[in-house]
Amino acid sequence: MPDTAISNISTWLDKIKAHDGFTIEPNADVKYISAENIVLLATKPNLSDADLSNAAAIGVVSAISVAQQKQIQKIFEIGSRYGTTFTGKTMGSININRILYDGPNLLKFFYTANIKDKNFDYPTITPGAKISEGNDIDKGISNWWMNLESDIFNHPFGLIMLMYPEAGSNATAYGATLFTKCYVTGHSLRLTGGDVLVQEGVSLQFSRALPISVSSSTSNSSA
Repeated sequence: MPDTAISNISTWLDKIKAHDGFTIEPNADVKYISAENIVLLATKPNLSDADLSNAAAIGVVSAISVAQQKQIQKIFEIGSRYGTTFTGKTMGSININRILYDGPNLLKFFYTANIKDKNFDYPTITPGAKISEGNDIDKGISNWWMNLESDIFNHPFGLIMLMYPEAGSNATAYGATLFTKCYVTGHSLRLTGGDVLVQEGVSLQFSRALPISVSSSTSNSSA
């Protein structure tokens, strides 16, 4: 754990004046959370069905951002200068950037065979097959799924984020979160003539960000 560099305000002011010390001074045992020790996994959409045994790690991810917004409304009443704050619903979103490679892209990865929604029969479409009127719109061909109009994207999936302060089979998780009922709201592709690699981006909305406990010695997770 970090060593506290100040014990009171006077000590802190003296250190600031002397250009010495930190608000929190790290020691040799500090383990910082690094991107190399964080992994994102696709799983089933609900807590009752999601665990690490049916989750699939998403590789070659270059960037992840998670944001939550909570509705806040302040009401002022006549006869007082102070207001009352009311809280509402919480909404969450995730943005993922990933390197495109010769394998399933993000949209397909979210809906791989191991994480199928048990209440929905995913259509099997032969690459290059003709889609007749009245059938489900083709979600994609082979590993390249891009058509958000397909019915498959009307169904949710789940994401798990695992964070560790260090590597190793005996490491204890710093934190783990299950993002339930994720839906794809946007998909983008970025490429320019000078790029060595091509990246795709996906925007998601999730229902809840649930803290979960994860044991490194087993493949199960629980709330």
